[in-house]
Amino acid sequence: MATGAGRITIIRGGFNFNAEYANKANDPSYQNKYSYQQGHAVIASASYGTDGFSAMLSGKMLDNMSFRSDRDAQNTIDMINYQPDFSKFHTYSLMAYYPYATQPNGEVGGTGEIQYKVKKDTWLGGKYGMDITLNGSAYFALDTLGISPINDTLRNFKYSTNYSNLGEEYYHDVNIEITKKLNKKVKMTVMYANQFLNQSIVQFNTPDKEEHPDIASHIGVVDLTWRYKTGSAIRFEAQGFFADYDYKEHAIDANGNKNITSNTGSWLSALIEWTPTSHWSITLADQYNYENPDATKKIHYYFGMLGYTNGPTRVSVSYGRQRQGIFVLVVYADLCLHQVV
Repeated sequence: MATGAGRITIIRGGFNFNAEYANKANDPSYQNKYSYQQGHAVIASASYGTDGFSAMLSGKMLDNMSFRSDRDAQNTIDMINYQPDFSKFHTYSLMAYYPYATQPNGEVGGTGEIQYKVKKDTWLGGKYGMDITLNGSAYFALDTLGISPINDTLRNFKYSTNYSNLGEEYYHDVNIEITKKLNKKVKMTVMYANQFLNQSIVQFNTPDKEEHPDIASHIGVVDLTWRYKTGSAIRFEAQGFFADYDYKEHAIDANGNKNITSNTGSWLSALIEWTPTSHWSITLADQYNYENPDATKKIHYYFGMLGYTNGPTRVSVSYGRQRQGIFVLVVYADLCLHQVV
């Protein structure tokens, strides 16, 4: 199958720009419903950085770019090309509860981020300064129109794309993160995000909202670390996930009741992590599904871990309850060997 791509990179001072265009010939597969439409992709990214400030803007457009060694493969099996997701990679669990996944059949969108370091000894920065990060991502479907069978004489199931317009929204994530050192021993991070996920399309590849509603959420995080002596610290973390589930025309089920299928409601999470020495760490955490519409599923998901680190060796034992309701016991050891030449 014929494929081709081109790339350009420009770097000057603190400015960096790169872009790539790729094309593939018709490649009928299970993923694209065996369409003979050609595939196109455009990815571009620009960034600028200087002392205390940086900005980044990236965007992409994918149209029928699923490329596999087996045309009948599904999910992520036998993929050949790499299709990056530019949305923010969250490290807090509730921020990452509903992540985005690239849609190879077609999507358009991008991500922007601004980082600013407030200087020390200013009204806003205080004695130790402050870091502010503002990030936003949004992805949409392509505006496509199928060619009627009368005009598609070869019955190859092609379609036309209006690149000047956007289709339905797939995902957005707008978030702000502020990190500030309160004194010599205490550091605090606060974060807020507004997220939306078109769950039926992004996760299940179906337009049906009856079992997979759209999810709009507000998420907050407070993270506090107290380094009470050299090599020792206690970290406190609190998170809240407050969601609304939209079933569109399926808000009422077949029995006349409110539809709560796949509705996990809202969550609260708390964590405490104690590092008594540079070798040992103890973690206790709980995620509570406090507002699940099904009263039998308002469950606490507890987790505990004991870890030991000595040079390149790390051993940990953890026990907890997953969201699926399975208790797990994990023993983990990691031994890193380094050879000096």
